Amino acid sequence: MTDFTEETVPQIKAEIARLAQQIRNSGDFTKESVLNVHGLVCLMRYAVWKNESEFKEWIMGKQFSINEGILQRIYLHKDIEDKDGVELRIHIFSDGSETFKHTHRQDFITMCINGEYEYAYYVIIEDSEATYDKFERIPNEGTIKEIHIGKPGLIVEARVGPNGELIPSPGLRKMFSEGDEPMFVDRRWHHTVNHLDENIPVITIVARRGKKQGMTTVIQDLEKDRDARDDQESIDENPDENQREEMYTRVKQALLRRGFSSSKSNLVKGRRSDLELYMIQINKMVRFTPEVLDDDDLLNYIEQFMKSNNFTSVPIINKKGNCKIILRRSVSLEQDGLQKRTPRPLRKGEHLLGAVLWNVLSRDLVVPIIDEEDKVCGLFSISDLVESNDEFDRALIYSIAKKKREDGGERIARNFLERLKILSDKAFDEDNKSSKDDLDSMINDLMLALGPLIVISPDLDQGRFKEIMPKEVDSTSWLHQSANWPMYKYDVPSFDDETIKGAKTLLNALKKGSDMDQILLETTEGEVRVLRIDTGIEHPEIIDGYLTIDDLFTRFKSDCSPLLLKGEDGRYGIFTSDEFANPQALKELATYIINSQNSKLNDLLKQHITNVIAKTHSTLTFEQIKQLL
Repeated sequence: MTDFTEETVPQIKAEIARLAQQIRNSGDFTKESVLNVHGLVCLMRYAVWKNESEFKEWIMGKQFSINEGILQRIYLHKDIEDKDGVELRIHIFSDGSETFKHTHRQDFITMCINGEYEYAYYVIIEDSEATYDKFERIPNEGTIKEIHIGKPGLIVEARVGPNGELIPSPGLRKMFSEGDEPMFVDRRWHHTVNHLDENIPVITIVARRGKKQGMTTVIQDLEKDRDARDDQESIDENPDENQREEMYTRVKQALLRRGFSSSKSNLVKGRRSDLELYMIQINKMVRFTPEVLDDDDLLNYIEQFMKSNNFTSVPIINKKGNCKIILRRSVSLEQDGLQKRTPRPLRKGEHLLGAVLWNVLSRDLVVPIIDEEDKVCGLFSISDLVESNDEFDRALIYSIAKKKREDGGERIARNFLERLKILSDKAFDEDNKSSKDDLDSMINDLMLALGPLIVISPDLDQGRFKEIMPKEVDSTSWLHQSANWPMYKYDVPSFDDETIKGAKTLLNALKKGSDMDQILLETTEGEVRVLRIDTGIEHPEIIDGYLTIDDLFTRFKSDCSPLLLKGEDGRYGIFTSDEFANPQALKELATYIINSQNSKLNDLLKQHITNVIAKTHSTLTFEQIKQLL
């Protein structure tokens, strides 16, 4: 399993392999191919930003070639000739205007990462008073062979029609610039490029079909065009080291266009990364053990449980702490039912923007986070950033603004945040699913902003702003403020025996995977029950008003079960002994100590407060309090 942990070049290779396989499976370029190419460009930006020496070593080990005065090429990947995969190149145009009206032997997708040019398509229309010439270009020789000379017909500019055909449209040209989405080019279309500023090289990333589909042809009208027969240059397949170094430098500068390079990673060992601040910690997430995968009925219960709590995914974690499978609810209209996905993890020290990149590239929009021992320590999704009470937004904008940059960094960041929210809202909306094409389009839009944002600065450090506003719960009750919201629930049609039996099967699986002792059962009519491992189904007392610490302790004399709370918004929360570590609960306990004459209980509470401060988790149980009352 390839992961996105220490090195980035292996991940680039894995994405290239995925693109090649996708082309083989579909037989053609698709919208998904365009998205994959865009993802590769973002990965390359991230690779040269995070670890330039690793990235440069990979690039410099590739084949280079030069068409003097016109085009320089770096061949990143090439499938063998007898199967259809992908050929990936970097093209550097010193003067793109020198190209002839030509076709290609393969369809391709191109993405501009530096400069801009006009793209013009051409078709031949009937005209008895005009003639044109047509040639075949001989591969690797830089020479042409006549097909016909002086054939009747007029070469005119064209546009791409709704069905992929070229329609005569004189004077209509397409601008192609850095920051545009990748563009698909049909191999059969004759085209030229017009370099708008020769002082700025045009650099593109090109993904071509691996299998040759036809010949390269050139057309010309000698009344308007220079004669291709008199202007052919051979290809230099072995540029010297200085030329190769110059080509690499141009590519690096294009990938880091909005920032600057760093020869080593900015991730400092031992420093808590921003990713850890935003991910869901493993002890706070629902998880299951691998045994559930063999039980179709249980998988149906899990899917219903996920829908009940609006979970998009839950991890399957084995005894070693590894996540081999993620159960994923469908996110697009084309998917149906629970998906079993094989995730590729991130190290917890990964940079936050790198985590966003891989989260999007994975298409699952959720990724496991692993520690130094390869054990899962959390989950991360883009929704974690969007739902962070604007903390990430403020931290990102501040981290850029404080450097007083003059490259539009704040505008780029705000654009990224806007597109991040759009994708998150659409991808996690169960009631209003988007099509796969629409999701891919939103991912493309997000990566157009993410690519430049990644390389704004290698030391970009978002941190996390402390939330200064109280959570939107009943502020009149310390109990409501301290409780865990929302309580995990399981929507059921009724409380009949068969339904309860299924709920118990689910709860047993939750207990084994997540150490969860109870879940809330709720019908469509709003009837509520609590299902507990030790006592079974219960009709709970729901606390929706104020309860003092004395009231709570008095309750413990007869009932030590967790408390079920209801907020003003209709959601349910739960107060267990773990919630005694909440700062609001600590204040109530401190007040109780001051006013209480029960020395033994006071000593227990004091020790608990000390332990929480030192260990940040609760050491107090309801039963301990009951015994000392």
